[in-house]
Amino acid sequence: MKKAIVTVFGFLLATTTAAPVVALASADEITNTKTTTVSQNNTNTTTTTTTTTTTTTTTKLKITRKRLVNGKIETFPAEEEPDFLIPTRHLEGGELSPIVWRETGKRVDKEAFLVGIPEKLTQVLTDYLNDSGMWKLIHKLMYDDPVGPGGNRLYQLDDGHYWGAMGPKEWTTGDLTWVDAGDERAYEKTLRLLDEGDFDLVLDSIGQKFNLDGLMLQGMGVIAISKWTGNNMHFDIGDTGNKFFNIIFPLHIPSSGEGSLHVGDRKDYSYHAPVSFRMHRGVLVGGETRHGTGLVDYRNEQDFRIGIAIYLADLTDDNIEWISGDATSLFPGVEDIPWFESQKGRIWSKDGKHSLRNDQGRKPYFVRDDPKVNCVKAKKKGKCLSDLKGLRQKCLKTCEVYMEDDVYYHELFGLDISEERNSSNNNTNNTSSEASK
Repeated sequence: MKKAIVTVFGFLLATTTAAPVVALASADEITNTKTTTVSQNNTNTTTTTTTTTTTTTTTKLKITRKRLVNGKIETFPAEEEPDFLIPTRHLEGGELSPIVWRETGKRVDKEAFLVGIPEKLTQVLTDYLNDSGMWKLIHKLMYDDPVGPGGNRLYQLDDGHYWGAMGPKEWTTGDLTWVDAGDERAYEKTLRLLDEGDFDLVLDSIGQKFNLDGLMLQGMGVIAISKWTGNNMHFDIGDTGNKFFNIIFPLHIPSSGEGSLHVGDRKDYSYHAPVSFRMHRGVLVGGETRHGTGLVDYRNEQDFRIGIAIYLADLTDDNIEWISGDATSLFPGVEDIPWFESQKGRIWSKDGKHSLRNDQGRKPYFVRDDPKVNCVKAKKKGKCLSDLKGLRQKCLKTCEVYMEDDVYYHELFGLDISEERNSSNNNTNNTSSEASK
């Protein structure tokens, strides 16, 4: 208890005030207390009042392997997470937590982390899936009209954007179906959704953690699954030296069952275990981090799990051909190095000049058709929407897989680059005329 000394009309009165109540910090918090004393004089009543204010601030400890192992960071009990030390506390957007084996206290992989997903992003993406009709489409693909193993389809959603649907791999057991952008317009819509959902927080965290130069979005896939009984442990691309990342997180987990992602050791292929999916947190894996789908079966309830996979790359001259060679999606095209060059460092840069919030678009791309193909005729025959891996990839301009630069900058960013081009051409013509005189 503290006493305040008050003088009223020359008499000293001692009054007792209760000490401030300070909440105890949890095991993974640091509490700092600051006490400030202030005296005030009231000239009208010759009263002097002394008050003491206590301010308490709480700072969360950074999550490290050592703090997970020694208990400084509270983790889920072995009954809930038998294989890994998983922090119980809420992960803020972009906050990272290494994935650590419970038995050995060692890291699973140097590029494997849990990462906090902004709650706003979860809501933004969920709203889009509902408003665009994708949620309804996914139910159809799961239970009424599934895409066969290795198959590809193209669908136009209610918002006008085209999204591709890819069936499960030939060597897998289950109905895991992948839905992602089918052309550049849908890809750009993806970027706007990520911006609206404050994904910059995650980009900045990854960029700083791995000391990257810049990041581009290779793609974002919506993963739907109602049943999985097989083993698809794999790595995405290989060891890129901290230059390629995949973030996997849930949008919807059926109440009838749990969901998980297996992660494992790079050297011992038999050594892997499931990490439970939880809302607003994802699993970050690198190019060579082994991971795979956990066992699930939601079919009795006609339900399915929906997850998101976001692929990010710090492109260099050494890895651009490698990273652009991924052939799992309809967009972008396989080994389309010029397009990847146009995206280099677009959504995050070390110097802070580039981000989703400050996005100014890709660099000019100059889309062209294969001159050996009559693309106009092929489009009239509907080949742009049916021959997805063949003719559509040869008629990139006519099939509008990519946007022409004039249309791209005007439609998405309100810029008219045709005037700049005409001005540049006029200057070139004038220079040539002067030189010929």
